[in-house]
Amino acid sequence: MTLTDYKDKIDLLISKMDGELILNGSHDHASVIIERMFSHAKDTVRILTRKFDPRIYCDDETVEAAEKLLGDKSRAIKILIEDVEDLNQNNNPYFEMLKKYKNLKILSVPAYLKAPIGINFALMDNIGYRLEKEQAGKTAIVAFGEKKLTPRLGPLFDDVWKVSTFI
Repeated sequence: MTLTDYKDKIDLLISKMDGELILNGSHDHASVIIERMFSHAKDTVRILTRKFDPRIYCDDETVEAAEKLLGDKSRAIKILIEDVEDLNQNNNPYFEMLKKYKNLKILSVPAYLKAPIGINFALMDNIGYRLEKEQAGKTAIVAFGEKKLTPRLGPLFDDVWKVSTFI
């Protein structure tokens, strides 16, 4: 499947909202999913990630979609990063272009929570997610409109957010 086909598939999942699960099998797929979440979000995209991998978050289309989302002050991006020591904000186009937006919030997850969490995910408007269990960033599941796991991810994110610190 080409990246264009994969992008079309993600758009279809978002429009159908029927909970169908598909696999994310590469960093390119992950980047497409995040970009489409930014493009379709009506409220907030929340991301809990081990490290802020530029292969996923920093390609031109993803940064542009984030900038469009953040240009609307009623919407937001909230990011929790576990390994902030790997984060190079000075050479990262994401931070350079987007740091001016007040509705972009980035926090560091406390060390004592890293092991117990055990997953990474992106959550769009509490209606769709990309979830990776092994935290390597390549293999994940994606669903929009799924009703069992989706409602649990928002409260998990919010609980971690409350005890995390701004970077």
